Amino acid sequence: MIEYLSGRLLSSKPFHAVVVCGGVGYGVEIPLSVTELLPRVGSDVELYIHMHVQEDAIRLYGFLSEKDREMFDLIISVSGVGPRTAIMILSEMKSSELANAIVTEDLQKISKVKGIGRKTAEKMIVELREKMVKFLRVIPAASMSKNDSAAAASDSPDAVDDGTKPVATSQIADAIDALVALDCKYAVAEKSVVKAAKELGSDATLDALIRLALRYR
Repeated sequence: MIEYLSGRLLSSKPFHAVVVCGGVGYGVEIPLSVTELLPRVGSDVELYIHMHVQEDAIRLYGFLSEKDREMFDLIISVSGVGPRTAIMILSEMKSSELANAIVTEDLQKISKVKGIGRKTAEKMIVELREKMVKFLRVIPAASMSKNDSAAAASDSPDAVDDGTKPVATSQIADAIDALVALDCKYAVAEKSVVKAAKELGSDATLDALIRLALRYR
């Protein structure tokens, strides 16, 4: 099973690259977003690989990060969605953007992707929503550790005692980390999450907390 390639970039064009490793050229299908970020031909390149085995062919799909490969794997786990459709999706949307759209149930944004109709978008939301919450939780926060996030959330001026039992600080920290991973500024993420936590109360799930906080951004 090929999971990673490190070698010299022999050629690249939209949706396809050839990487030479140990004298062998590997043809790899890639999203347009990867094509745009590849180095010059002749330069060293590293790709994280998903190897897709079919009865009549073995195809390699390449990504610049493990997180993007993980997103690809999640997309093709949806019934009726194949690798080429997944490549089209990741050509038009960043992994974080897609995760955001699925968590917030943004049907319109997902169904705008070529080859994705409303029914497929609905299916992706149903089958991937919980997985996307976990996906967002493991993306490293851009500016603070989880402990720092929890402390900051508890010290927020908006976190006043209004008589309701507060959401656990660990939940707040996880939600803040998720929003920061979606390129939200920390201060905005903190304010949005605290506001959502106050509205939802102690029974709030992390999924609900993130979804509501995203609407307050």
